[in-house]
Amino acid sequence: MKKAIRNIAAGILFGLASFLPMKANAQNNKIDASVEIVQSKNNPTSFIRPNLFYKIFGLDGYSFFEFYRNENFFGKTIISKDFGVRAKGVKPTAEIVYGSGFNDSYGLGVNYDVPMPKRAQKRASLNVKALPVWFNNKGYLDDKVMVGYFGSLDLPRGFILSSFGEINVGSKGGPQWGYGEIRFGKKFSNHLSVAYNPLLKNRGKLSPKWEHAISARYTF
Repeated sequence: MKKAIRNIAAGILFGLASFLPMKANAQNNKIDASVEIVQSKNNPTSFIRPNLFYKIFGLDGYSFFEFYRNENFFGKTIISKDFGVRAKGVKPTAEIVYGSGFNDSYGLGVNYDVPMPKRAQKRASLNVKALPVWFNNKGYLDDKVMVGYFGSLDLPRGFILSSFGEINVGSKGGPQWGYGEIRFGKKFSNHLSVAYNPLLKNRGKLSPKWEHAISARYTF
């Protein structure tokens, strides 16, 4: 069953990734897609990750699936609403988290685009989020309050640096790292980049477990 879900989802996302950019060009580039291959030092946790970024009915959306060598999968859909200058960068946000071996969960909160210095606006970005409300099919989750970040920086000569991560500050045992990644690499074209891509994993503490990995990303 898991393998069937994986194959169906992969087919849908790869199909969208190849078709939607053509549609997006006719609609002010409202849809972008990429696919990543991440090879971890721990081979069973290596994965393929299709990504879709889209705008529908004035909502900004991002969806991804991670398909692992051990046939597990993990995915997330993030929806937010930008109210422009009135909100000064603060956007209501909803997240849906799904995957193998756990119940789907749904989070509500906000994210914020941190203003960058004028001279850095074209090459640097930082976004932070806080999602204090979570629930699943069993009800409200009183031990989950997620905060996180995503940042990127374009460096000289086509080098790139980015990172994301999140922490559960509502964990009953104290704040606990969730998951994150660091990506330092080089663009070889507008479509292809290769990077050292360590995975920052949960180990039951605030500090993450560092797992070496490399990745290649193709942007459509």
